[in-house]
Amino acid sequence: MPRRHVLAVAGAAALLPPDLAFASSGARRVASLDWGVSETLYAMNIPVAGAADNAGYAKVIGQPATPRATVNLGLWSAPNIELLQALQPELVFIQNWQQALLPLLRRICQVQAVTIYTRQGSAYAHACAATRAIARSVGQADAGEVLIARGEAALAQSRAGLHAQQGMKIIVVMIIDGRGFIAFGRTSMFHDILGQLGLVNVWMAAPQLLCGASAIDLPALVSCPASYVVVIDPPGPPSGQDFYQSRLWAELPFVKERRVVRLPSLWEFGGLPTGYRFGGLLGNALLEAA
Repeated sequence: MPRRHVLAVAGAAALLPPDLAFASSGARRVASLDWGVSETLYAMNIPVAGAADNAGYAKVIGQPATPRATVNLGLWSAPNIELLQALQPELVFIQNWQQALLPLLRRICQVQAVTIYTRQGSAYAHACAATRAIARSVGQADAGEVLIARGEAALAQSRAGLHAQQGMKIIVVMIIDGRGFIAFGRTSMFHDILGQLGLVNVWMAAPQLLCGASAIDLPALVSCPASYVVVIDPPGPPSGQDFYQSRLWAELPFVKERRVVRLPSLWEFGGLPTGYRFGGLLGNALLEAA
């Protein structure tokens, strides 16, 4: 390694918090450059030495929270390589759409790419397989099974509470800007969770985006034969907040008829924790609306 890189790694190591000594517990030292993987690791109580964009994760996902000992490694697409080297992970996780990072990361340690979103098949099934693979890779196979079992039990409980809403037609959309939306179709995580709750996703258009969503304009949304419109808010102070206060929003039929529920920010590329959180939030919102 060139001398300047050695000095950079040494400097980065000096910035690491002392409580990163969790590796002495025998757990495999891992890092994550994807939020979907990070939330899965946190939900399984797996120590994570470093993760990508902790501040962004807190803003968009928030739960499970990033452990205090987890070092911020910068952006997913351009992680701080010197800091990652200083952490000395045995394994770093990415998602399949981050393959461009492989040549660089493989110089540091073993890399494992997991797949959740493919525009094909079930995102939920892919996330279950990814969760089990992650748990096995860190030597905690049982933790993956526990996460899945608890999540499915929570979904079953939510479904039981929605007995009067079984078969209800739903469209799930997310505000992208002041008036732009995307709607989640059959290859999204949200589609699969709707099915587990006994609800019917009416947006079945072929996905334009890897997360299983497609762009939808207001006329298409207004004409959609949904009993309820579920709107996922943007993170933080939403760019769409002014839209909610507008006359246009107030005059929309599903708003006037109180057939709309709003959910807080959810990561459209999330793993199982995001899926289970969506199920719980939606179940509660529909019961409150009823």
